[in-house]
Amino acid sequence: MKVTPKTDDELAKADLIKDRTYPFDIIAAEEAISKKGAEMIKVKLKIYGEGDRYAFINDYLLDAFPKKINHLCKQLGLVQQYMDGELKSEMLVGKSGYVKIAIREAKGDFGPQNSVVDYVGKPSEEEKQEGMKDDTKIPF
Repeated sequence: MKVTPKTDDELAKADLIKDRTYPFDIIAAEEAISKKGAEMIKVKLKIYGEGDRYAFINDYLLDAFPKKINHLCKQLGLVQQYMDGELKSEMLVGKSGYVKIAIREAKGDFGPQNSVVDYVGKPSEEEKQEGMKDDTKIPF
């Protein structure tokens, strides 16, 4: 039998989704405290990949990353709550939008993994068409 040799890194990356923009649903959210003692909301995203493929990715919303929180609230229709300075985990569950995903390289004891770069708007028709031609974008 012939086999295609793969490195441990290649095998670890095989289960990850590519660096692209994907639709998502927030399936769970909970308020928590970070390792540094900051308030945060931990969200679990269901990312809809190519075909029938999907992935689950955790993201951590901290006030230290205001751009990401701002973009998420704009997408989810939570601008008023954001402007009032109060975001609760229960406001997020069941909401949907688009997210830019990247592959974070292995670090320490952790192998490569997907991570949230930012919450972005719905791709334009032009981007959708480009995605059908270009392997670096998701075909919608």
